[in-house]
Amino acid sequence: MGVKVSVIMPSLNVAPYVRQCLESVMNQTLREIEIICIDAGSTDGTREILAEYAARDTRIHLIDSPVKSYGYQVNLGIELARGKYVGIVETDDFVATDMFAYLYQLAEKYDVDVAHSDRYFVQDSNVLVASHIFTEKNYGKYLQKIDNTGFRSAHLRDLSIWDALYRREFLLERHIRCNESSGAAYQDIGFLQQVHTLAQSFVYSDQPLYYYRVDRSDSSTNRPGWLRYVHQEWQFILENGLMDQSEWKLHGGVVFARLVQSFLVELERSLKIKQPQSEWWQDAEWLRERAYEAVKQGQLSEEYLSREERKRLYLILHSMECYMGYVQAVCNLDQHNEKVMLQWTESGTLIFGAGLRGRNAMAFLRQHERKVLGFSDNNEQLWGTMIDGVPVIAPKEIRQRIENGTVIICNKLYWEDILDQLHKLGIPSKIIHVYNP
Repeated sequence: MGVKVSVIMPSLNVAPYVRQCLESVMNQTLREIEIICIDAGSTDGTREILAEYAARDTRIHLIDSPVKSYGYQVNLGIELARGKYVGIVETDDFVATDMFAYLYQLAEKYDVDVAHSDRYFVQDSNVLVASHIFTEKNYGKYLQKIDNTGFRSAHLRDLSIWDALYRREFLLERHIRCNESSGAAYQDIGFLQQVHTLAQSFVYSDQPLYYYRVDRSDSSTNRPGWLRYVHQEWQFILENGLMDQSEWKLHGGVVFARLVQSFLVELERSLKIKQPQSEWWQDAEWLRERAYEAVKQGQLSEEYLSREERKRLYLILHSMECYMGYVQAVCNLDQHNEKVMLQWTESGTLIFGAGLRGRNAMAFLRQHERKVLGFSDNNEQLWGTMIDGVPVIAPKEIRQRIENGTVIICNKLYWEDILDQLHKLGIPSKIIHVYNP
């Protein structure tokens, strides 16, 4: 039978996770798949496990990569693929057994270049929370064919390459590839910016079908060097010809907004762990210069940035030293706020924000024996669900829930908007706290 989906699975030293990942792909309800396992020289037994499974299932093709580069592995998989659609699965994650059947049906039904699902975050094999591309305001975009002009904010919302199917002919025709930098860090940034700029059509589903592991201490995103990786990806994007494409006129401003977002996030991480300046300054200056030129030439669509992001961007453009002082002040304030928060939360706390930041806040409060009354969130799909035994309620129900308690906002980018929302709901400022570690 013909191959409908080619699943590309890059690997390097993921022995504790690769069996679960492989079995989740092998047991797909869609049988017409090929599984392209590309190992980059694992030394922990990963390759032996892959070979064991390849001997049991003829759909598995085991390839040895001569280069330790996640981008090279993905690109090699695209070249070798025979399926109409290509999927990419991280070998320390796993997928729902009907993921590829469902996405294949969506791609065929809506005749799109990209079919995308939502995802779960997983820690210690326990599902933390579902992550949705669309929030309440734009929930109607699910299960709709979206053309190239209809969802420019995808550059900022859709940040993962693994929970999707890509029409292979589209990838080849538009020469979409990963950056073949060394290691396995952040190559998805360049791939996604090309996809969201050049794809002519998308369909998104609110079904979480991909299980993304967030607790690997040795993963690339948990190792310092973030700004170097971000620098490499953005240099790749801005110099690989994407800016010469006709679609750039429509999407370029949002691509630069994404550059600013990634720059701000990773610079702050470097500063908070007090990474030696010599390890990040040159990369930060390159990114700062690109952002400055984008602002100067009117290439940056600032409406896609939050108020906090715009404030931080202009502080960096004014003076890197001033921004470093600002981050240090924020860190000091956060430490103070945690002490204050423990004083405020003796009567119970409701957490606004049911994502990972909210879960971190709940863990902090429980660690200090504080009662969590519930979660609230603007995503109405979460209303009525439970997170670790705690209910998620609609914002309009907060006043009835908190009584004499405290509301903690757990949203880094939009906390100011949420603060305004709570004020309009009649929640007094004196019982609102912002948790932003």
